[in-house]
Amino acid sequence: MTRSVPRQEPRLLPPQLRRPALVVLVLCAALVTALGVRYHDDARAGRLDARVYSELSDATGAYHQLLGGLATAVPVLVTAVALVLAALCAAARRWRAAALAIAAPGLTTLVVESAKHVVDRTIHGGLAYPSGHTAGAASVLVVAGLLVLSRRRGQVVAAAVALFLTALAGAGVVGLVMVSIHAHYATDTVAGFGTAVVVTLGLAFGLDALPLRGHVASTAPL
Repeated sequence: MTRSVPRQEPRLLPPQLRRPALVVLVLCAALVTALGVRYHDDARAGRLDARVYSELSDATGAYHQLLGGLATAVPVLVTAVALVLAALCAAARRWRAAALAIAAPGLTTLVVESAKHVVDRTIHGGLAYPSGHTAGAASVLVVAGLLVLSRRRGQVVAAAVALFLTALAGAGVVGLVMVSIHAHYATDTVAGFGTAVVVTLGLAFGLDALPLRGHVASTAPL
């Protein structure tokens, strides 16, 4: 006879990834901090920023309106993906994962908006550092990657590298869109990605420390 028995939820960070994840978190935090200090109270493009924008404007100038529309859609897409991930996790009674899917993008946005006022870097009079659009996209991509990794049994490290690069590429596309429409400098988008990684991994570590339990169907007799 089938019955539901308690089981421990899978960790968001598999044991073999906890140390590498901590290293990545610290490195990203250091990078975001260093760039924030470098561009504090500044309104100018750095050398890298100017070069990236010059290359992008030459390549995408004819698509400025289309790219602007894509940029406007990013927050909606991020919210939709976060809600879908949370719903799927809740349906599977993976409460840690559901909490991460909702909390990571939300807290990332809060941290980004707070950091903008602290760093006070501007572009066209608006606060720019770090990029919220890039951070939001990176957050849901990192969450999705962690959800995949938490279910894997083998080749976890190789899969983690592949998924991290996928998140970097996806967030990078959003960042390039933001730079091409001159809504951000390139270094703002780098900081946006780094901020999302720090917040999302930090939440994953915190949620893994909670003693949550799920349930699984069992054929053991009652």
